[in-house]
Amino acid sequence: MDFAAPYLLWLLAAAPAIALCSVLLWRRQLARTAAWSARGLWDRVLPGHRPRRLTTSTLALALAVAGLAVALARPRWGSVQQTVERTGVEIVFVLDTSLSMATKDVVPSRLWVAQSLVRRLIERLPHARMALVEAEGEGVVMAPLTVDSAVIELLLDTVAAGSLPTPGTELTPALVRAIKLFPEGSEGHRVMIVLSDG
Repeated sequence: MDFAAPYLLWLLAAAPAIALCSVLLWRRQLARTAAWSARGLWDRVLPGHRPRRLTTSTLALALAVAGLAVALARPRWGSVQQTVERTGVEIVFVLDTSLSMATKDVVPSRLWVAQSLVRRLIERLPHARMALVEAEGEGVVMAPLTVDSAVIELLLDTVAAGSLPTPGTELTPALVRAIKLFPEGSEGHRVMIVLSDG
């Protein structure tokens, strides 16, 4: 057995410290009670007081703290090797956001049609890892490869024509950044989809 976070095992030292504090607090409380009340009246003044109960509760508190410390250190037993078959592909969407994409020769605009196409592909490829790169004079990585399709859809809502500082349709910088998003060894599962009117 080993621990994923062994440095947290020092918290075990807190268990006896907390137990000692609990005992001292109870003794202090009992001393205060004894100062103004006869011991024969303790059953009425402190109805829950039982020496055995105090010992049990103190030990339970110490064990709870020790258990929490061990849990935070994340114990692990053994190791298992498992072969996982790839079920999806890695897709990078390169979306042109130049001003010409705001043209309304298709309703409501070219950019809206491109965004809709990306959303439809996301719905049909639930197991793929996807990324989004905005292309307009330069390339900006909006989202690296992720299996969280909701992130891609959320970022699509923030894309607007002419939103980048450098205007014009210039796909080369965006394509270079898109290629760098693919991890090594995934050549057989790479797909890049460019949506542009240029």
